[in-house]
Amino acid sequence: MNIHDQALEIVAKYKKAESELIDIINKIDLGKSYFDKNLNSTYEYCTRFLNLSESTAYDFISVARKSRAIPQLKEAIDENRITVSKARRIASVITTQNSVQWIEMAENLSKGKLEKEIAKVNPGAAVTEKVKYVTADRLKLELGVSEEFMKILKRVQDLESQRTATAAKFEATIEKTLRDYLERHDPVEKAKRAKLGPGQVDGPIPFMRYALDATTKHQIQIRDQGRCTHISNGNRCSHQRWLQVHHIIPISQGGQNNIENLTTLCSAHHKLKHFK
Repeated sequence: MNIHDQALEIVAKYKKAESELIDIINKIDLGKSYFDKNLNSTYEYCTRFLNLSESTAYDFISVARKSRAIPQLKEAIDENRITVSKARRIASVITTQNSVQWIEMAENLSKGKLEKEIAKVNPGAAVTEKVKYVTADRLKLELGVSEEFMKILKRVQDLESQRTATAAKFEATIEKTLRDYLERHDPVEKAKRAKLGPGQVDGPIPFMRYALDATTKHQIQIRDQGRCTHISNGNRCSHQRWLQVHHIIPISQGGQNNIENLTTLCSAHHKLKHFK
């Protein structure tokens, strides 16, 4: 076998492997098999367990999920008509009604021309949000914004420039705005400012379903620092979104509504506790 035949054989294996990876990611996503590895999402499974890059994981998960609704998308990949990269790009605009049209465009247009066509019907998909390191402690943030967003940002930039008597850059403007938001709305920051005293919770307490008295909220937030407390392989979960309070010993088993029996979990790890 000459080198060119070897190259063709490897490419065929590569494309088959891509197709098989979409299938297995789809099964993992549907069955929530990432719980078996103490992970709380398909994305974490792909990046941490499979060691895929963030962008590659995003591509395969997006295509796997879209293919459940539109099988023609996966068929086009299996038939080597389109790449996974192009399939991910049209995932934001393809529907059961227009699937033939978009798959044909993905098959026949260059990446640049395809992105222009997508931008015509979904401007928000024209720029993929990206964050990457450019130095040891500096990152580059890339995202698309609307004209209205840009007007607001420039207005805030003007106000910040006036307040500091300097020409504020976008970074400083955004940072100041975000810090102000955290000061007003972050429950951990609120808890630090509050005067805490002893208190207990009356009744069960998931954050989104039951009201907690302020004292108990503050105690839990300060102790857990507004972060999921689940430990896996010696590492604490980093999630600070969709947090809920979990009874370590369930009420049904005699658990109490006191601080010692309460812990903060993200929604995925809360489900995992009850899934086991």
